Amino acid sequence: MSNFDLAVGMTQGGVTQVINDLFENPIAKEKIFNGTFTKDLEGMGKVTLKYKIVNSPGLLLEPPSTEDWDESYKADPETTVMSKENMFQVIFTDVSGELTIDSEPMFNEEGELKVYCDFSITKKEIEDETENETEVIQELTLTPLAVWLDKSRIGKWDKIIVEFVVVPAILNMVTKMLKGIPLPQFPKIAGQSFYDPIAAIVNNNELVAATSLESNPPPSLADYKNPDKEIYLLTGLDVVNGALAGLKGKTFKEEGSSGGDGFNVEGNITATIGSVVASIAGTQTNISFKVIDVVGYGAAGGIGTGVLKALTCPIGTAIDAMISPSDWDKIMTNNKVSYEPDPLVAPVEFAVEASGTEQKLTVDVGWITITEVKASPKWNSSLTGILMSSVTTVLVSMFASLVQNILTWTIFKPPFDILKFKVISTTVEGITVELVIPDGSVAVAHGSNQLLQSFLIKFPQNS
Repeated sequence: MSNFDLAVGMTQGGVTQVINDLFENPIAKEKIFNGTFTKDLEGMGKVTLKYKIVNSPGLLLEPPSTEDWDESYKADPETTVMSKENMFQVIFTDVSGELTIDSEPMFNEEGELKVYCDFSITKKEIEDETENETEVIQELTLTPLAVWLDKSRIGKWDKIIVEFVVVPAILNMVTKMLKGIPLPQFPKIAGQSFYDPIAAIVNNNELVAATSLESNPPPSLADYKNPDKEIYLLTGLDVVNGALAGLKGKTFKEEGSSGGDGFNVEGNITATIGSVVASIAGTQTNISFKVIDVVGYGAAGGIGTGVLKALTCPIGTAIDAMISPSDWDKIMTNNKVSYEPDPLVAPVEFAVEASGTEQKLTVDVGWITITEVKASPKWNSSLTGILMSSVTTVLVSMFASLVQNILTWTIFKPPFDILKFKVISTTVEGITVELVIPDGSVAVAHGSNQLLQSFLIKFPQNS
């Protein structure tokens, strides 16, 4: 069975739709699907081929037969080899061509041809301007390898002209067409190491690339199944949890106060993340997390508290005033705070945020239900009675509010980044095509241990 932690895919339907959209684009039709190729051939003169693709090309995500491959004209006859696993065919059912030699018309032909192509992964170095460093990425690529045409008609199409004019012209045209298809790429994930990705055409219907965390078994696409999307990314929860692990050990603080000059209470809570783990239950993604070392500091102050403190313990109050003049009228406490349930479980959404040419998949945590917060303040004062009981009640209530704020807002607001995507953009002959995540979309649970994010193709305004 298949095994991976990240997989990107684009179905035959998705690729075909981009090709059809390109073919319907007036600029592309003029500059890609119609063209002129000229070459000086020794002993013949200046040979010019004008070609026109009459119908939108078709796509067949399966390799040619060995016989057709052997009869095809290779981009490089010495190095081009057949790779059945990752080869596909672009089929042109109607291509017209007009050939001239030294401006003298030789013939017009119209017919079918096929281009055999390869789907692979290429390592590429890019400059990351934001980080001021060179980054090595694994890029999915589509490359034309060979051209097949009906050799029975090459009586008119001299073999030399076919090899040195027709084939290069068609390969050049298909190279531009394939460049106009923005394939999904792997997201940027800091702090996690992956195997080199693998690429394959699966089920004769889909271009898929996959990788796994180095801590898991190597990637495999055996018995791979499409998640019912045309263009998508599948992310395993091990990757998500690896990113969430970046929160472990971080300490957060919340402060609060209430009351006035006569009587007031102030306090703060500090808490450290012990663990954060995502899981899927049905269609809902949740996170379970523990917060450790929850410590509360509290103080009751104001004129009324100071007077009562002075009347009850004048010597102690005088000493406090000498040691800490600003706090003489306060009574203070430090104590451990606990909460229930422990660990906490909250629903989450993995939403997309756009930032320039980058899109981020972030954790957006829903409301966390805390049933109880426990704290038993131990005051640095011998004051007792109704006042201290009231102060304790107010302070514990404040602690409960601060704990809620830390867990619901401080830790995950703003949302915590899981993945970063570059907007995939390609430009060919002045036409820009982008592969983007729709604004406001969310990654949804897929099965019991994956998140599914879909993409769409976008044609920005082209001049």
